[in-house]
Amino acid sequence: MKQTVSQTLKSSDTEEFIDIYFYRRIGYWVARASAAVGITPNAITIVSIFWGILAGHLMMYEDIWINLLGVLSLIIANTLDS
Repeated sequence: MKQTVSQTLKSSDTEEFIDIYFYRRIGYWVARASAAVGITPNAITIVSIFWGILAGHLMMYEDIWINLLGVLSLIIANTLDS
C-alpha cells in the first residue's frame, strides 16, 4: 500500500510547521528508499541516534564551521527519524 506524504502526517494540532513542510517530506522519501532496500524503521532510528550524538559533539567546539556541521548533522538526524 503506497501512502502519500499527507497521509503520513499526524493531526494538524500536533504537527509543527517545520515538520509538515520540511522533515516529513524528506523523511517520506528516506522511508520509501529504506523500505525498498530492506532497511527497517528500527535501524533508521538507531542511525538517527548516532547522527544526533555526532551533532551534539560537533556543537561543543568554538569553531563556527564545526558548529555548522553539527547543525547539519542535527537536521539529518531529525530527517531520518521523522
